[in-house]
Amino acid sequence: MLRMTNVPGIGLLVAGLTIAAAGGGPARADDAAGVTRLDDAPVRRGLALHLVPGEGPQRDAPRRSLRELGAAIGEPLIAADDVRGWDPETGTLFLTADGAAALAKLRDAGPTSLARAFVLVADGEPLLVGLFFSNIMSSTCDDPVIILDDVGERTVVQRSYHGRTTGPDPRRDPRLRAAAVGAMAAAELRGELTGIVAGYGKGDGVDWRAMNAETLIARLAGEKIPSRRMAIVATLGLDHAGRADAVDALRALAADGKANPSDRVLAGAGLALRGAPADARPARPVLRQVLADRSFASTASGKELGWAALGLALIADLESRDAVQKHVQCRMPFSEGTRIGALLLDAHAEVAAARAKATPTPKKIRSDW
Repeated sequence: MLRMTNVPGIGLLVAGLTIAAAGGGPARADDAAGVTRLDDAPVRRGLALHLVPGEGPQRDAPRRSLRELGAAIGEPLIAADDVRGWDPETGTLFLTADGAAALAKLRDAGPTSLARAFVLVADGEPLLVGLFFSNIMSSTCDDPVIILDDVGERTVVQRSYHGRTTGPDPRRDPRLRAAAVGAMAAAELRGELTGIVAGYGKGDGVDWRAMNAETLIARLAGEKIPSRRMAIVATLGLDHAGRADAVDALRALAADGKANPSDRVLAGAGLALRGAPADARPARPVLRQVLADRSFASTASGKELGWAALGLALIADLESRDAVQKHVQCRMPFSEGTRIGALLLDAHAEVAAARAKATPTPKKIRSDW
């Protein structure tokens, strides 16, 4: 489980966060010819900072289209797993030591870094373009800036540098916060599944993650010991969600009303971790059921509630938002997953509200025309 601390404007911040792409995991020998694989493009959850390719000052970059910039940028300067949080009120990026070191290296490069352009990319989508500036610069800038003299584990993206600002503040784009919190949720759920596999594997003397997908699927069909079934389901969700047969097995289990409820919830969480809405759709009913089922709500640990809340949040199931919030407010049972799931659903709600506001309302057509 991740260790959380309070941060103004965010609510929670991951300490020591490491984010892995859904369905990532180590390479497997069973990924052989003839195995039907799903879209292998990883779910790009999180907030990352990229440099715009080019030499010298790039003051025109904020005037270029985000689509054009998104096509041009390569590997991030600061990857998503080095961004621990985002505060939209102050434009603060909370970075790991490695993330801060990457900016320090850019600062130490000297004048060649000044007026270089950067792009904040949320869940793979470029959203904010700005420039690196220094306090020694006499010129102004109307666009967002990062002052290289002040970079560190808390790095601020300023709205401008002594310039004029018009229009909406791009730092308030709710998709930036949703990406950062989404990475928290994915990391928390991945940590929960990893803990199940490691804990039950140690007790049984079995290295579940060393097994190939075919073996795991075959064992799932006949395994009677609950701890081993949970370890198998968690392993499929962690390491094999890029395979059609593994996803089919998880979908069938999540939809099986006669199966063990905890197995079904784990299967649903694994599907949600993959991040493909079509694959996760069969998991939605069982995950919602957990929030309403008193037998789950009466357990001391609240683990299943946490898995369900994280799964529903990762697939942006806004209809579950009130139910998740209710469990957070009652605080019994309680898990970090429930709290993070509530945060992510709030962030998704902000994104949905912003999109609705930006969508023009169709004009009514007069019936007498």
